[in-house]
Amino acid sequence: MADFFLIGLSHVSAPVEIRERFANLCVSGLPGADGESLEAVTVLTCNRVEAYFFGEEDQALAVFSAWLAREGRSFGEIEPHVYRHRGDEAVRHLLKVVAGLDSMVLGENQILHQVKDSYQAAAGAGSVGKCLHALFQRALEVGKRVRSETRISENTVSIASAAVEMARSIFGPLDGCRALVIGAGEMASLVARSLRDRGVGGLLFTNRTRGRAEEMARTFGGQAAPLEDLDRLLREADVLISSTGAPRPIIDRTRLAAVMADRPDRPLFAIDIAVPRDLAPDCGDLDNVFLYDIDDLQNVADEGLSRRRQEAALATAIVEQEVARFQETLESFAMAPLVVALRERAEALRRAELEKAFPPGRPLDPHLLAEIDRLTRSLMAKWLHHPTVALKARATAPAGELASLAALFGLDRPAPPPLASPTSSSANVSVPISGPPSVPSSAPSPEPSSGPPTASSFAHSGAPSSCPPSPATAQCPVPSDGGGGSPFPQPFPPSPSSSSSVPSSATPAQSPDAFSAGNPPVPSSSSRSPSSSSSVPSSATPAQSPDAFSAGDPPVPSSSSRSPSSSSSVPFPATPAQSPDAFSAGDPPVPSSFSHSPSDTTSLPPRLASRLRAVDTRASPPKGKTNP
Repeated sequence: MADFFLIGLSHVSAPVEIRERFANLCVSGLPGADGESLEAVTVLTCNRVEAYFFGEEDQALAVFSAWLAREGRSFGEIEPHVYRHRGDEAVRHLLKVVAGLDSMVLGENQILHQVKDSYQAAAGAGSVGKCLHALFQRALEVGKRVRSETRISENTVSIASAAVEMARSIFGPLDGCRALVIGAGEMASLVARSLRDRGVGGLLFTNRTRGRAEEMARTFGGQAAPLEDLDRLLREADVLISSTGAPRPIIDRTRLAAVMADRPDRPLFAIDIAVPRDLAPDCGDLDNVFLYDIDDLQNVADEGLSRRRQEAALATAIVEQEVARFQETLESFAMAPLVVALRERAEALRRAELEKAFPPGRPLDPHLLAEIDRLTRSLMAKWLHHPTVALKARATAPAGELASLAALFGLDRPAPPPLASPTSSSANVSVPISGPPSVPSSAPSPEPSSGPPTASSFAHSGAPSSCPPSPATAQCPVPSDGGGGSPFPQPFPPSPSSSSSVPSSATPAQSPDAFSAGNPPVPSSSSRSPSSSSSVPSSATPAQSPDAFSAGDPPVPSSSSRSPSSSSSVPFPATPAQSPDAFSAGDPPVPSSFSHSPSDTTSLPPRLASRLRAVDTRASPPKGKTNP
């Protein structure tokens, strides 16, 4: 099973003779780590050689051995000194490394930058995938958090750092001071590096061998001088660092007193880190001479180390918290495919329904189509928000529960493909809808196909046509835009008993005498026989049929009763939103002044009046019979 795996060695497990043989290995990437089947990052410093993997352990060991062989090394050389960590232990080890808890100098800062460089090099080589990306990004965050929330890096713990910190305690900032370094050994180099890093004003180097002094000057950016000029150099220096291998002191009290007489107002900070000592112990009794030996520096370093160890307990607690948090992050990876599948299925269904509702073939306003797409996308996102949050909260659910959740949302079967776009010879206005492309439709039936739908481009045109046109509207033209009425035709079949005469300006959006669902019973005072005919001016538009009864019409009072042959004369202009004689929900009672007789057609146009009289004649019931 794929998991995190670490193999490596450090100053804790291997002597310097082994570590130095692996100091210059290539860190650009491991052969065989492609970032998918196997992820890998190598961390190389002067005190450690470590390789972090995510994948199968056997494959990781083979890749690590091949990498050593490519670099001219053998795994057998280091096998007795290597350590291996798996899973959470590998994660915990990396977090301790970046926090400075596993360094030779507790809490040192350099390791954080070294790990960052190693991670970036491996990512550039393509050997880092999703899991190691998450691990190393979290590790770098932990390293910064430890140093910001604790003081683990603030106290001096090395001899060289202690020497520089003591000099700063006397002089303050060192940018106006000159330091003299006597000797060219390892300790002298460490102190010179610390002085340079703290911004000392100038460095002077002298040594028994002139060439070594010049090499130090080139390395750290200073001036070299022969040892014979020691007295002159002492007069110029503010800080003295001495670390030679001389068997006896090279500076006694008499010599130093003569030098200090030439600089009575300038103090000299002298650090003797040589064993045996380079300065006679009684030099410290001179005025303006501050002399410290290696024991003094060790005491400072030990005190700083003690304080860092106290902070290390806080840093360790932070590491444990972050290990637990990272485990939760890994568990959420298992839920991610389910969340992605849920959103992809919802998007596929949304697009399929859009293609079904708005098939190509009829022109449609592009702006309206874009608004519909935006609306459906917004509704889908709002609906998916709570299920997505709930799924992420169940990231630790067992596999069986994940399968149940997938079945609950229908993710265990493929989503229906979008419908096929019928070919049309008419001019279409193709309007691409923003967002991920959809799948081309292939059939009018939403039968599932094998496998989930894939995304492709989506374009629509034409008028909506979710219902078949009624006989009254089948032969009528449909406007491409609003045109004063609704762009969505709503065909209804005409009432079999209605014979209302409708002027030619009325369009098939509504049958003339249709009764909407939910109309209350019409009281007897307003009963209408099949012969009733309404006189409607030609300004009525297709938004409402002239004589339609809307849902929730109140009973019509007796004052507005209409005889079977009545024809109404409307004295006010009709608007497109309402036909002049339609009864909407909540209409007030019609005043009696609007009652009229069949002969009251003088105010209508002659052609319309004659048609209404003809309808009255055909629709009047035989004498002696009454309307039901």
